[in-house]
Amino acid sequence: MKTKNLNALIFSLLLSVVLTAQDSAEILAFQDSMNEMLKNPETTPILDEDFQEFDGIKFYPVDLTFIVEAQLVVTDDHERFRLTYSDDPSVPVFVKYGELHFEVNGIECSLNVYQNEEWIKDGQSSDRLFLPFKDWTNGPESYGGGRFIDLEVPTEGNMITVDFNKSYNPPCAYNYYLACPLIPESNYIETEIRAGVLAFETF
Repeated sequence: MKTKNLNALIFSLLLSVVLTAQDSAEILAFQDSMNEMLKNPETTPILDEDFQEFDGIKFYPVDLTFIVEAQLVVTDDHERFRLTYSDDPSVPVFVKYGELHFEVNGIECSLNVYQNEEWIKDGQSSDRLFLPFKDWTNGPESYGGGRFIDLEVPTEGNMITVDFNKSYNPPCAYNYYLACPLIPESNYIETEIRAGVLAFETF
């Protein structure tokens, strides 16, 4: 009986190590793809004068404690907002899809999650969700205007994995000519989210 329990424990520990390695590899691949986009002159938002010296954006060390399971509550409140005060028709309009409830750093959080109106209209991207957020690292460590995470509507159930290691900056973090986001106050997290992308440093 003891041998059986020991084998089960060893298997559980090995599985945990494998899953941890898979999570870390997936996060690093995502971060590498972000740098590939930023280093590509065809896709980068970085200004020419900064691009010449750009050697890649930096990230917090991968921290799996910032991967949280969130409960998605779909709401009837289809609140709309633009990322900026601009009336420019090219600035996307987002519609509230629901709320995410989770705990991070011992703090209970409830953040709004959104869909781009264009995603809803084209039908092909209607499973995409957009999570903008701010936290206590904004300014001293991460971009002052906040960060974004892309998610998907769960195919079944109401739980979504939110990985803050995959947070990314808005384009205006790299280019002051671009409109900056105005993240809703409902999406302020009252703790430090020390995961994901750091602020862009010019040279």
